[in-house]
Formats: sequence, C-alpha cells, structure tokens
Amino acid sequence: MKTLARRGSGNENAASGVQGLRRALDKSYAELREQARAAWERKHAGPDPSDACVHVRIRRSGQPMLAV
Repeated sequence: MKTLARRGSGNENAASGVQGLRRALDKSYAELREQARAAWERKHAGPDPSDACVHVRIRRSGQPMLAV
C-alpha cells in the first residue's frame, strides 16, 4: 500500500510540474507576442496596413451575389 501512496503523490507532483510548465510557456508566449506587436508598430507606425484592404461579404446560400 505504501508503494501505491508514493505513486499517487508522484503523479500529483508530475501534474503540478506540467501545470507549472504550461503557465511558464503561456507567459513566455504572451511576452513574445507583445514584443512582436511592439516591433510591428515601431516598424510600420500603426496597425497592420492589410486591414484596410480586406473586404468581407456575408450572404445566405442560394441568394444571388450582387455585382459591384
């Protein structure tokens, strides 16, 4: 029975370690995204210029599309 108890606490430690690793990776990824966003804005002086070029049309299936 003592062996099973040790295995159980080992699994809990492993799960805790995985959660800690996941939090560390999430934090590192968030910092990387922030640095990339700051570099983009510094280099391009504003938001993504391709945002102004995108047009989206939503229509129901079966309805004819209007010519523009």
